[in-house]
Amino acid sequence: TGAEILFDNRSSQPLTVNAQLNDAGTDTLLHKHGSGTVNLNGRVTVAGITRVSEGELAFGPLAAGSTHTIGRHFVMAGGEETPVTARINGASQASTSDGQFWVSTNAGDRCVLVLDGDLTVAGKHILVGGELDASGAVILRSGLFSVNSCMRSHEYYIGNKGGYGYHRILGGELRNGKLSVGGANTLNYVKNIGVMDMFGGKVTVDDWGLFVGRGRGAGALNI
Repeated sequence: TGAEILFDNRSSQPLTVNAQLNDAGTDTLLHKHGSGTVNLNGRVTVAGITRVSEGELAFGPLAAGSTHTIGRHFVMAGGEETPVTARINGASQASTSDGQFWVSTNAGDRCVLVLDGDLTVAGKHILVGGELDASGAVILRSGLFSVNSCMRSHEYYIGNKGGYGYHRILGGELRNGKLSVGGANTLNYVKNIGVMDMFGGKVTVDDWGLFVGRGRGAGALNI
C-alpha cells in the first residue's frame, strides 16, 4: 500500500496551504476529510489518487504556464448531509489514459465540482452521478473543461447506472469527443437522469457525438 497525504479540517475556518505539494508515487492517496475547507494555493503534483470525502477542497490559481496535476484517479464521494465540493481555480490536469474521474460514486453521494480554471481530464471516463442513487453536479463558470477530446472510446457521462448528473455552463467551454446526457448504462433497468443547462459559454463535441437520453437514460439539454 502507498502513503496517504491527509488534510482533515473540522473547523469553520479554512485551512490554507501556500507551499507546493509534490508526490510522484502512483499509489499515494491525497485525501481531503473533515467538514471544513482546505485551500491548496501552491502548485500540486500528485501522481496517485485524489479523494474528496467531506467538506471542500480548492486548488488555487497559478502563474501563467503552471499547472496542478491532481491525480491518476480523482474521486469525490460522500455528502449525504452537506454536499462535498471540489473547486478548480487554477489550471489543472487529471488522470492518465487508464484513470477515471468520479463526481459521486456511491448511493447517497451528493458532490459538486466547480470550475473557475482550465481542467483537462485525460482518463478513460468522467462520471457525474455515476452510480445508483448518486447525485453529482459540475458547474463550469470559466476556463476550458477538456474531457478526453477527440477520443470516441472515452466518454463523459452525465447521469449513469441509475444516478443523477447535472452540468451547468455559465461561461467557458466544454470540449469533448463523446458526451452522454443521461448515459446508456443502467442497473436493474433503473433510468439514469442527466441534465445540461447552458446559460453561457459553449460546447464543442469534436469527435463521435452528443447523446441526450441515450438507451434507457433520460436526458434534457436546455439552451
